[in-house]
Amino acid sequence: MLLQTQPFIVGGGRGTRGNCASGGFPLFQRRRVGVVGMSRATSSAGILPYSQSKSVICSVSVDESVSVRWGHDFQLPGHGEAHISCGSWRSRACLNVDAHKSVLLDGTSIEGKVYVERYQTHCYRAECPVCYENWAAREAGKIEHRMLFCGWIGKAIHVVLSPSEDVVKKAKSFEQLRSEAYRIAKLAGFKGGCCIPHPYRRKCGICGAILKTGYRTCLFCGSSSTRWVFGFHFHLIGYGWIKGAKELYEETGWVVKNLGVRESVFATAMYQLSHAGIRKGHHVVIWFGRLSYNNLKAPKLLRKEHRCPVCDELLRHVIYVGEKELPEEKGGFWSNLEGWIAVPNRFGQGDYG
Repeated sequence: MLLQTQPFIVGGGRGTRGNCASGGFPLFQRRRVGVVGMSRATSSAGILPYSQSKSVICSVSVDESVSVRWGHDFQLPGHGEAHISCGSWRSRACLNVDAHKSVLLDGTSIEGKVYVERYQTHCYRAECPVCYENWAAREAGKIEHRMLFCGWIGKAIHVVLSPSEDVVKKAKSFEQLRSEAYRIAKLAGFKGGCCIPHPYRRKCGICGAILKTGYRTCLFCGSSSTRWVFGFHFHLIGYGWIKGAKELYEETGWVVKNLGVRESVFATAMYQLSHAGIRKGHHVVIWFGRLSYNNLKAPKLLRKEHRCPVCDELLRHVIYVGEKELPEEKGGFWSNLEGWIAVPNRFGQGDYG
């Protein structure tokens, strides 16, 4: 018997990444995508989210398109192994039943009842095929938070720096190429922000044309099949006034493209992180210029607190030992007290978390 629920929040899903194309790169097909803070739409602009099955996990293979040795160190998000607990369902609840004496809008009495929230556990690793979207959402939230404290008047801008193939081949390491990207950004008028490296570009799986950002199909042949090839570039989100792009390209071989002001820093960062370059043991998001850690001290983003909607108590980690089946969807509901047992949080620092 399934517990009768009164949902407060809706969401949820888990699975893996998708199948590999014959050339070794993932060939992403059209599916529904939905990530926190972004609209649900059928698009292949980013890396597709996981499905229900965990039986197929495919990684981006290195082939002749990777023109430098250090380029083999990069992978796309969600192409690693998940932990056994990733995506598992757990509960947190308010057991302060003495304070629950009101009546819901639909006339249901909650006197003496427990408020319960169902949620999924996540490891927040970029390589995890179950949790990579949650990792991207957390990182995007940190980016948006830091932007609020930089003191710049106006909205953030989105800039793309693309080195020529010769520039990439001459770079002895990724760090050297990134340092050069910082120098080019400064010459172009970018004052500071975060840098998100992208080692791959989307190409049409039929004619090989570079797919334009935001488009679901190839503008040349109309195909919707996609493959990823090595083509290093950097996405910058920050502040400044971009100028002299033509002269910089002629002098340095770097293409500087200003994509304009951002209505939502979170949404922009979320999308860019969905197919950023992942290196084991290294941070994906790097801050530089006026927003570097040496130049800007921003307060830490506080962890979200989960509280009871009636008495405002912090929710406790609980387990259910009753006979009824719990719902596997994110949300809150009211239940009888019987069967619910409070347990310490995973850090062993008390009952609340």
